[in-house]
Amino acid sequence: MKELSISVEIRFQFSEESLTLSGLIVGISRSLPDIGKALMQTIMRALEEKAIAFYQQKSPGRYARNGHESKERRFRTSFGTVSYRYAQLLNVVTKKSFSPLRRALPFEPYKHYQKEALKAPINLAIHMSYQKASSEYSAILPAEVSKSTLWRHLHHFSDQMNGWPNLKKIPYRFLMVDGTGVTLMDHRKVTLGKAQLRFALASLGPGTRFDPVGFWLNRNWESISRDLHKRLDYNQLEVLFSDGEPGIRDNLQAPGMRHQRCQWHAKRDFQFILYMDGLKKPQQKPFLDFMKKIPAFSLNATTLETIKPSDVDKVKELAEKTKQDLKKLLQMLDANRYPKARAYVKHLAHSVDTFFAYWLENKTWIPLTTNAIESAFSRFTNRIKFIGKRWTEKGLFGWLNFAVKKIFFPDAWDKLWEQFLQINHAPKMIFLKTSFAWL
Repeated sequence: MKELSISVEIRFQFSEESLTLSGLIVGISRSLPDIGKALMQTIMRALEEKAIAFYQQKSPGRYARNGHESKERRFRTSFGTVSYRYAQLLNVVTKKSFSPLRRALPFEPYKHYQKEALKAPINLAIHMSYQKASSEYSAILPAEVSKSTLWRHLHHFSDQMNGWPNLKKIPYRFLMVDGTGVTLMDHRKVTLGKAQLRFALASLGPGTRFDPVGFWLNRNWESISRDLHKRLDYNQLEVLFSDGEPGIRDNLQAPGMRHQRCQWHAKRDFQFILYMDGLKKPQQKPFLDFMKKIPAFSLNATTLETIKPSDVDKVKELAEKTKQDLKKLLQMLDANRYPKARAYVKHLAHSVDTFFAYWLENKTWIPLTTNAIESAFSRFTNRIKFIGKRWTEKGLFGWLNFAVKKIFFPDAWDKLWEQFLQINHAPKMIFLKTSFAWL
């Protein structure tokens, strides 16, 4: 491995006024971009001389120096724009000139922006608009990038990422799904209306985090089920968690799986169903008050933590009381006056107490709500619905593909960038010596 020694002389001008530590730090930080440019140009010259020597030693007399290219090459980096004029060698046999450094240090032709300079603004664009990310980046660093360039490179990066991988080797036990509405537009920025964006998360079991395993736009649950069956080991899945949206259980609950209805959504949706049956808020109160007292809807994480593995009889009692209370709630609802509410409660009784049965078998609690996926959605909702109020399908998928990996898989994030930047063997500083002299 070769070592390159560079001598650097830096002079700072100090004011006669008193200096603060903050002032010292700011003064140094302002000089870093110029130091970076100077080092890059110096190292490029060193590599160029080495490449020239290689060709001339390889074939003595065949290659002669032939000045420099007429135009400077400009590289936009994280420490600003670096200009460099490539030296040329003339092949005296073919009478053609070429740049040895272009061969020794490959780069993408016709592109001023280096991918390395785009890492910071792309990271910002996950959480703010492309315009804001561009301006904030320019305010922090001496480099500039337009919002259109930022958008283009983010989607270029996203396109190079592989789609959702095959996850059959991961023993996921829980599957959680949900969806939200997004506003789409075409390439002319004409609004096309609402579309359904749907997510699926999976977990290894109680107490483990839920990881994203797919997202889909305007796909029905049957189509989503086919996709998940291809990539997940469905035989390992034990519980399906959802907010009760029609079509989820019919398509995603495989034989042997249980369904746990989100308790929070169950209570919230019951209010809406009662309203559909003609009951306004004051008239709903007796039914809602009764539902709140049912164990399945009154328990919370704090209460569940107090239950010990030996409290089997207590859990059985809570499960039985939930079943009986739901029957009582059904009796409170007149079949002729509240048909929708009765149908809702009947349906609810089949999936609202799964967590009791699971505890009795495994002595551990499963989630009572779909908070995990709601929390995941919250990390996207502001960006999708308020910062970017309308999206093209390509724009939304490109951003989502990027954002999911950035937010949920931070450990792999730097590796993804190394692959994208094709860093290979980056030089490593192994020695640093400084000295000073007042002039």
